[in-house]
Amino acid sequence: MTTSTVSILMVLFAGVLSGLGPVLIKQGIPLGNAWKKPTPKLIIGLGLYAIAVLTYFFALRGGDLTVLNPLSAFNFVWTCLFSKLLLKEKITMLKISGILLILIGLVFIGLGT
Repeated sequence: MTTSTVSILMVLFAGVLSGLGPVLIKQGIPLGNAWKKPTPKLIIGLGLYAIAVLTYFFALRGGDLTVLNPLSAFNFVWTCLFSKLLLKEKITMLKISGILLILIGLVFIGLGT
């Protein structure tokens, strides 16, 4: 089975949502007790996760799992970037090294298809 461009774009889009979702969830959890009344950011973060999963499910129908599943690793890259932008977390050299390894791995997978 060949992998459609639409499926690849859907997986990448799901990765963006999967990267942003936990950042919003973290911002939206009430201090001291996660079981208090849900905040808008918490609800939006959970909603983004749900949309990401549905998008990913539909994307899998359009291509090879060996191509599409590794692309979902981009969510780690997005999480790191969104954490830096929205949570002001530090991006260390170790995190940059991990991102580079993910990108290199994706290149190898792309060359192998």
